[in-house]
Amino acid sequence: MGGSNDIHNHLLACAKCNGDEKRDEEWGRFLARKVADSELAAYRHARIPAWIARAEIGNGLDPSVWSQAEAIIAEALNDFDAAVQKLRALRRATKE
Repeated sequence: MGGSNDIHNHLLACAKCNGDEKRDEEWGRFLARKVADSELAAYRHARIPAWIARAEIGNGLDPSVWSQAEAIIAEALNDFDAAVQKLRALRRATKE
């Protein structure tokens, strides 16, 4: 839906949270809305920027290493996307 396919833009979450519900919402607002426990929300709010910073493109890696890493990530994302499409088709077929 126009977002990046950088590895920092992927996380394990249910389809509802990672897709339809969060897709166009800034992560801080999404977190505030979804996490009622203020202590847990503060903990996650502190950790997410550090996680994003570690995942910044390039992150100081040698360009040839980064290029190899990007190729591996692209392959994994393609495999993942293909698997998701198969699962969605299976789900649709079982609902019909």
